[in-house]
Amino acid sequence: MRIESFEPVVSTHAKILILGTMPSVRSLREQFYYAHPRNAFWPIATEIFGMRAESVAEKRILVEACGLALWDIAHSCERQGSLDSAMRDVRPNDIPQLVREHSIERILLNGQTANRLFHRYFPDLARAKPCLVLPSTSPAHTLPFEEKLAAWRDALCPHP
Repeated sequence: MRIESFEPVVSTHAKILILGTMPSVRSLREQFYYAHPRNAFWPIATEIFGMRAESVAEKRILVEACGLALWDIAHSCERQGSLDSAMRDVRPNDIPQLVREHSIERILLNGQTANRLFHRYFPDLARAKPCLVLPSTSPAHTLPFEEKLAAWRDALCPHP
């Protein structure tokens, strides 16, 4: 079954682009990023930025207020279920265009599969912009929440 990702959510002053792979079945059903209740992305973001992010509207406000952009590497793929390992026939989004249109300074890759896909499809962009692979926020990645939070905090709030 071929599925498609969402349009990006981009702050007008976005400096950091966060790239996932492809929305989960739950996210596709709810039509917004990281909707699975056990995905750590929104709990991490609320902890780091001190903002509520329960509704889609609140999540959009957080993205805008914090200078972020969210998107997925895959525009579409064939996949059954939600696992990245099940993705086939990936067709990427035009991430270089988004980076050109906005003031993106850094790219954060949500997990190892996002890292592999990004470097496969966008090697020039990977050399042109600082990129950092972070622990996946997916519930399938069983790293403890506190360790995920620490890595994401360091990436989103780097020390001078």
